[in-house]
Amino acid sequence: MTAPLFISLQACAKGWRRVSLLAVAVAAGLAAASCSSSPAPVCNAPVELVPALLYPSPGATAVAENIGELIIGNTTEGVSYALSEATGSATPAALGTGGPVPSPAPTSFPTNEFVVAVPLPSLEPATAYKVIYSYSIPACGGGTERVSGSFGSFST
Repeated sequence: MTAPLFISLQACAKGWRRVSLLAVAVAAGLAAASCSSSPAPVCNAPVELVPALLYPSPGATAVAENIGELIIGNTTEGVSYALSEATGSATPAALGTGGPVPSPAPTSFPTNEFVVAVPLPSLEPATAYKVIYSYSIPACGGGTERVSGSFGSFST
């Protein structure tokens, strides 16, 4: 009885060695293949920044035609602003990127966010306006992509 048992244990051991050698060969092949090819680029879409109109208050009515500036929060450097009639009937007027908020400011604002004052030309009476932002972000695959939208409105 011991001879057949011994032979079957030997056969089993040879089988495991073959399986082990096969596993090592497959692992080595996979490692070599992964070293020879470059990894796929990872493209993480940036989080879109939407500024906040702080002054005049969003939806404000009877805003003076000569307020002189918009105060914009939740923004960053490089964001451009424009003002458009809410009806979209005219080409938006470029306002630029803004600068430091004057002191004293016409409104209070959070101190933990980036806030800018954007110079504003005289406004037309009895007109509804919307404020537009735009900026560039890195595009997947190279280059840049323009992001824009409106984020606040008010009327005179």
